[in-house]
Amino acid sequence: MDPLKITFKVNKIDKTAFFKGKNGDTYCSLTVWPNKDGEDQYGNHASVKQDLGKERRDEQAPFIGNAKIIQRRNAPRSAPPASYEKLPTRQEMADESEIPF
Repeated sequence: MDPLKITFKVNKIDKTAFFKGKNGDTYCSLTVWPNKDGEDQYGNHASVKQDLGKERRDEQAPFIGNAKIIQRRNAPRSAPPASYEKLPTRQEMADESEIPF
């Protein structure tokens, strides 16, 4: 997975949803999901909401920011247009009785 740069509004975070881990550190869970239509007009690729936890799933989670992909290492190559003609295989060319040149 490519790294994401997440920018969010700190003042929108619901601090009552923070929780303590086993080691005593305080955590805040975030949910990041890709934009339906890909990159938006500002170059964002995903949206970020705060996860309020199991007990508060029925509540509207606050939208706090966006995320951008900052590096595309193994970006998939686009498929060739469907209008390209299929080239014959070596076997198909060998099966032809006429020499094409």
